[in-house]
Amino acid sequence: MLYQIKVLKAPWPECAKVGDVIDMPFLPIWAEGKCSVAPDGAEATLQYEPRKPAPAAATADAGAAAGMASAQQYLDDMRTAHAREVAELHQTIADGSQALAEVTAERDSLLERLTAADTDDGKAAAALKLAEEQAVAERAAAAEKAGAKGGKKA
Repeated sequence: MLYQIKVLKAPWPECAKVGDVIDMPFLPIWAEGKCSVAPDGAEATLQYEPRKPAPAAATADAGAAAGMASAQQYLDDMRTAHAREVAELHQTIADGSQALAEVTAERDSLLERLTAADTDDGKAAAALKLAEEQAVAERAAAAEKAGAKGGKKA
């Protein structure tokens, strides 16, 4: 199909100028709005040939591909390192949980022994207090008895 070039800001052939008629099998997206259907009877002054990448572009593509491969390798390495670090952290948490369980069990055992000791001490203290009270009462009774005997003699 024939199109007439209206705007040069597009990848037209290098020698193209405004008003030239170009024969293109289809209208590329980049050409929309930059050309119009050629008037009836117009003849093509240019033939459209899609641009082939220049060797530099091929080298750039190869460089970009190498860069992408390098970036992908780096990303894979980072994922592996991250997975290893996560596994180590999980192990640290498991070890800490085990140590906490052991300390908690030891604490519970000590609290149980302390409670038993407090109970035994409490019983001993109560028995001692009772014995002291009985001793005071017996002394008072003995003193009263001795006072009563002494009072009869006088």
